Order: sequence, then structure tokens, then C-alpha cells
Amino acid sequence: MTISKRIKNSILEFQKGEIENALIQVTISFDATAKKEGLTGGNAERCKKFIEKNKNIITRVSFGLLEIGGPLSLEYARTGNESKFATFEEVIYKLIRCNLLHEGEVSDIIEFVDETTFGVSTEGKIILPKTIVLGIVFAVICSPANKNGTLDNSFIFNLGQKSYRFNEFWGEKEKALALFRQHAEDVSKK
Repeated sequence: MTISKRIKNSILEFQKGEIENALIQVTISFDATAKKEGLTGGNAERCKKFIEKNKNIITRVSFGLLEIGGPLSLEYARTGNESKFATFEEVIYKLIRCNLLHEGEVSDIIEFVDETTFGVSTEGKIILPKTIVLGIVFAVICSPANKNGTLDNSFIFNLGQKSYRFNEFWGEKEKALALFRQHAEDVSKK
């Protein structure tokens, strides 16, 4: 199955509210994209490099007004009062991707919410918006390695009062970032 087909399936699963199925498709896609980009290291290292390199678009799309470009580490409680730390890259790679592919489900440390909220709950769970799927979708679509990707033109997303085709952004990370940054600026002025 091609990266384009996996992205299509991820978007369709996201639209149905099947977040784990959407994440399975998109994490396989970012894994393949990291390899196509020629990122070095073993699988884990390569995938974490891809997430780190695309953290700004993943967070901008997922969190709306928040864009994270630098290091980010979260403290969470795994059992009892014992605290654990995970970088953003580890959350996406290990707690989501690896758990899905090796355990059949996202780690129970992760809680997905409808709001564009991000952080750690009082119970020590890592809170991520369901839109994290779309953030990763955009990281894959916008990769220069995937510039020849394509979806049916019926695949659109709405931002404010406008609709855009996903196809406009294959291999166009700066174009996508500019659009989402402008939208965030417009929203914050209201």
C-alpha cells in the first residue's frame, strides 16, 4: 500500500472517529517517509528524527494556536507516585506507534480529547487532542520526499471560512505552515 493510500485511509478513519485506526495508518506512513527522506539510524532513531524535524507542523495543526519547535519533555506518572519523563518524539513514537503496532492499542498513559488541549492530567495521563492524527498527516504530506503524492480532490479540510485540498500541500511544508500560522494570527485577533 502506498503512502498516499495510507494517508487517505488515515483521514477516512479520523472522520469516522476511529482514532487508533487513523493512527495506525499515519504512523506507518511517517515511518516510510522517514526512510524515504534518508534519515539515518535504526527505525526508532529515524522515526524520532522525523517527528522532531516536523514538530512545528505537527503541533501547529494539532494544537491550533500553539507551535512547538524546540525540545519538549513531559512528566507523567506511570504507576503510583513514580514519575516518568517522555519527550514529544517518544510520546508519538513509543507510546503511540510502537504500542499500536506491538501491543494492538495506544498506551493507557495517553488520553485523547476532542479539544485542542495538550498536557498532563492530574491522574498523570498525557493528554493529546484527537487532531494529533491530522498533525502527523500534514507532516507526511508536506515532506519533500512525498511531493508526488496525491489524493482524490474530494479530500478537503476547512480552515476558518475557507476550504483547501490536501493535494495542494504535498511536499509543501512552508506553504502549509504559512497557512496555519496566518489562520492562528487571524483567530487571535478576534
